[in-house]
Amino acid sequence: MNTSPSSEPSPVEWDGIAWWTGHDRANGNRPKYGSRVRIREGDRYAGYLGTVTWYEGQWNSTTFPVQLDGTGLTLLCSTADVVEI
Repeated sequence: MNTSPSSEPSPVEWDGIAWWTGHDRANGNRPKYGSRVRIREGDRYAGYLGTVTWYEGQWNSTTFPVQLDGTGLTLLCSTADVVEI
């Protein structure tokens, strides 16, 4: 058994917080976590207010999580579903 330190660098874990530090918006023009939004008309939750919860914004996607105020419910939304406030 070789117990000497490896000459190979250890893999660096992805740090989502560090990624967000350099970005105001996620890929796909999605809002940053912590942003406040209102659900648009046409959805059963139209008019509800919510907060974008943490997600990995570096991925090419069109959706992001929004926790609705006072309900505990989290929806997966697109930019077409919400208005940033």
